[in-house]
Amino acid sequence: MHCFDCAALGRETVAVALCQGCGAGQCSAHVIVAQRAVRRLAGLGQVSSPDPARRMTCAACHGASRTA
Repeated sequence: MHCFDCAALGRETVAVALCQGCGAGQCSAHVIVAQRAVRRLAGLGQVSSPDPARRMTCAACHGASRTA
């Protein structure tokens, strides 16, 4: 699979990740890696994991999720 953003620029670059928002392939130069808290229900409350998970997105989905 190739990077969607590089293909739009006329380049062929191997994708290293998939955007969790839209599913587009992303190379290491275009992927945005952010941390997110992991929460799950436990009994009557919610428990947060002390270790954050990774969320990999493209620039378009990253920008859209920050403004929402």
